[in-house]
Amino acid sequence: MREDSFYIRGRRYVDRNGELGRLAGLFRGNHGSEGDAEVRDGIVAAYAKEVDRLIATGKWDYAPNFDEMLPDEYMPASFNEYWRSDKPNQVEEEPSIWTEINNLLRTLDDLEVVKLVREHYAKYGNSAPPVVLQRYMDKLQKRWDEANAEATD
Repeated sequence: MREDSFYIRGRRYVDRNGELGRLAGLFRGNHGSEGDAEVRDGIVAAYAKEVDRLIATGKWDYAPNFDEMLPDEYMPASFNEYWRSDKPNQVEEEPSIWTEINNLLRTLDDLEVVKLVREHYAKYGNSAPPVVLQRYMDKLQKRWDEANAEATD
């Protein structure tokens, strides 16, 4: 299975649905169904090809999240057939702790939350909340690193 990597604060992480997410991002960047039809059709075709590749591995045991999907009308039929709810032995699992940590850390970093908390509490002369938040984020980062190291070994 293809494993793309990305970096958060200088650390490498593995993104197992990377190509689907990249293509879904390109689709949205082309303004979806309202965008250039030729570009859209090319992205949809590439997405279908990647879905077929993942299915062919026989090891695609987790569905992509909504950010990694195209709108329903553009999703390949093979995806819907593979992930239909009546398939035997198909179990929807909760995201792993490292996926949850990754999502949380990415969101907090993107929103620059520590900086915002620091600025807010500086008005009141209280520097503790951003320090506590940064420690919590560092703790999550450590758990993420450990889980990611186990998953890539």
